[in-house]
Amino acid sequence: MKVAHFARYAPNACGLYEAARDFVRLDVSAGYGAIFVDKGDREGKGRQPGAVDDRGGYRLVVQDYAAAKDADLFVCHDFPDSAWLMETKAPILFVFHGKPLDCFRPEQNAQKAGSRAACEPGAYSLLAQAARWPRTKKCLTMWQEHVEFWRPIIPEDKIACTGDPVIDQERFTPEGKTWKIPGELIGKWNVMIADSWRADTDIYEIFHGALIGCLRAGARLHLYGLELTTDQKCLPCWELLITYGQKLGLLGERWARVADMEERYRAMDLVVTANRSTSRILMEAMSCGCAVVGPTGNRHAQFTAHPQDAVEFGDAVCRAVNALKEGGRGLGGVVAKAAKAFGYETFGPKLHAIYKEIVR
Repeated sequence: MKVAHFARYAPNACGLYEAARDFVRLDVSAGYGAIFVDKGDREGKGRQPGAVDDRGGYRLVVQDYAAAKDADLFVCHDFPDSAWLMETKAPILFVFHGKPLDCFRPEQNAQKAGSRAACEPGAYSLLAQAARWPRTKKCLTMWQEHVEFWRPIIPEDKIACTGDPVIDQERFTPEGKTWKIPGELIGKWNVMIADSWRADTDIYEIFHGALIGCLRAGARLHLYGLELTTDQKCLPCWELLITYGQKLGLLGERWARVADMEERYRAMDLVVTANRSTSRILMEAMSCGCAVVGPTGNRHAQFTAHPQDAVEFGDAVCRAVNALKEGGRGLGGVVAKAAKAFGYETFGPKLHAIYKEIVR
């Protein structure tokens, strides 16, 4: 079976691309003729056929639309060019990567009422349209907790769920090159925040809890994925928080997005996330041996608390660091055992059963 995956080619810049790349590598390892097609930017421009992404021991060569014409199945992680799509016949599996609220909220809160931007359909409405296409045979969510939120816009016979996402555990593994934190910034115990900033998720609340926990446990807090202005500075409101953390002597490294996250995770002992669902940050971190503190309701985090309660969340961070002091990095194998839920061996059979149902 030949499977064509469609998404925007954006290494180290877009979680959706990284997830699509994991799908392609999984399919290839399972014997499928899988290819990745760069759909370009929002207008379909800027495609990069021939580009090579060879991170983590896997060489992905980007294809153009022409290479997908004879595919048996289209896996749409993003919207392909509609004019080209009309010239083809392959059935479609549409992957709903985003959280429902993160798709719904920006459309609901569109600014400047009456403007063209506010009147055009947003991500939520576009996904509803895609779900109703006759060629869309299944709409896949990788989170069971999202199913009820998608049900209003996905026909019942098209809903598919794997239960958990997948991560490339040949790239994200405890063994391998490890980032060297500069001596003046390293702590005896190192805690990372690296979540992307979304309409429904921000690191503002967990930053405060992490500071409290690090202060009590004697750990150092490192910030990754910071949103920087055009002159590479943090927003003024964030500079105020960072200055406060520096006065406490708790802050270590500060980075925007970086390319070698697997090396950074290996240098950390604990990752703190604002995501209640199983995010890439959680899967990448745990696959590299890092324990995780997350919001109440997160099924895989080793420690949880309510992010809105900074003291409670700080207590969870403190308990996590103290547990690491006793059990060592990875909590004596607890993290590695839990990370198996995100492996190819668990996810692959579920995904490929959906492929076969669609093509059959």
